[in-house]
Amino acid sequence: MKKRALIVAAASLLIGLSIWEFWPIRTSLITLEFNKVQANQLPMIECREITDLLERKWEIIYPNLISKADSSEVLVLLLNNSRTSLYTQAENNECNSAIEVRLEISGNIPKTGPSIISPYQAGHPQRFEWEITTEDEDLQGIVWIYLLFEKNNGQLSRIPLFAVPIEMQTISILGFSPRSFRIIIAGIIILGLLIYYYFSTRRVNDII
Repeated sequence: MKKRALIVAAASLLIGLSIWEFWPIRTSLITLEFNKVQANQLPMIECREITDLLERKWEIIYPNLISKADSSEVLVLLLNNSRTSLYTQAENNECNSAIEVRLEISGNIPKTGPSIISPYQAGHPQRFEWEITTEDEDLQGIVWIYLLFEKNNGQLSRIPLFAVPIEMQTISILGFSPRSFRIIIAGIIILGLLIYYYFSTRRVNDII
């Protein structure tokens, strides 16, 4: 009876650790939309492609918690919700415009670099992502979104559209990342079961 209870307890702990491993990470979602006040502050740009861009929504998705030494993603999505997309698709990139999304974050340089630049694609969703890691400190930063376009004189203009602060808290357990801690605990449980099984079998053999 004692042996069975021990096995059930160990199995329950291992199942709990497995559920913890695959439990989804809580994330923050920020939705951005360009308003008319902001549009009035922009320089006059006669281009339906840029009008399409300013009518579209953005989403910024990032984890609230980041495990020590583990990697997490920060995503910036340009959604396809513009009312003018239907007629701008045929004139895609008529203004030679592009989008720059820059992630400036404390004590961390993403592997892909802080800035991602992509030609603007009217009528299509676009995705920008970074993989970040941390050791001990919490992360704070700003997501910058810029509009890039070429003026008539050939010069490149860079207009900021959004600047959004983000924060991520670093978590660890006894100095270990949660994943490392789970692996250690699972290893101890399995080793304990093997040792218990070995001595239980040996005791039975001695009795026989």
